[in-house]
Amino acid sequence: MKRWYLSKVLWANTIALAALAVQAATGFIIDPASQAAILAVINLILRAVTGEEIDWKGGEEDAEE
Repeated sequence: MKRWYLSKVLWANTIALAALAVQAATGFIIDPASQAAILAVINLILRAVTGEEIDWKGGEEDAEE
């Protein structure tokens, strides 16, 4: 299992959230349908290349063995 902070999907969604804040602050708005489509495609690609589960507990990798 990998640590949660190594998740590409998590970071992609965090960047998307930051982009929403930037849009609100600057007034430069991408229409919501385009934003949703872009984020969906990015998440699908990242999900396809993801092979490990996330360790949400933060413990040692082989602590359960």
